[in-house]
Amino acid sequence: MSLLHWASLSALVIAACAADVRTRRIPNAVVLGGLLVGLGLQALTPQGSGLFAPHQPGGLGLPAGAQAAALMLVITLIAWRLRFFGAGDAKLLIAVSSFFGPAGVLPLCLATLIVGGVQALVTVHFTSNILAGGRLACEPAVARLPYSVAIGSASLVFAAAATFGLWR
Repeated sequence: MSLLHWASLSALVIAACAADVRTRRIPNAVVLGGLLVGLGLQALTPQGSGLFAPHQPGGLGLPAGAQAAALMLVITLIAWRLRFFGAGDAKLLIAVSSFFGPAGVLPLCLATLIVGGVQALVTVHFTSNILAGGRLACEPAVARLPYSVAIGSASLVFAAAATFGLWR
């Protein structure tokens, strides 16, 4: 079953990243489908310690998946209102959180912030190294970063950490 969990999470983040990189939008159908798959896996997979648990992989149950999504909704609603990221990014985080359960929400947020920060630093470094007329030309490229790449990368790294017992 673990292969199904990995394939489902990977398909969600790849579809979201592809759309976001191409159009700077994450379709609602992608995040709603991902949320339903995450909740479905939690509900229909035999009971275990989590979808990516190393020793006893399995679902946490529909209530745990819904609690994770609800908790992430509160966190991302605040972050979205403060304009930290767009609504599509918030919805993607909500969908991804359903794969990890309530205990994974805050570590997933932290991992996403770290990966997003690295992504921003790398982008600023490369855009600020473009010389224009003897001056550093630094355009505001960070404002246009597809944050789904950070969310997707952090989600897969977090799933790998859980799978190898580095988290829980």
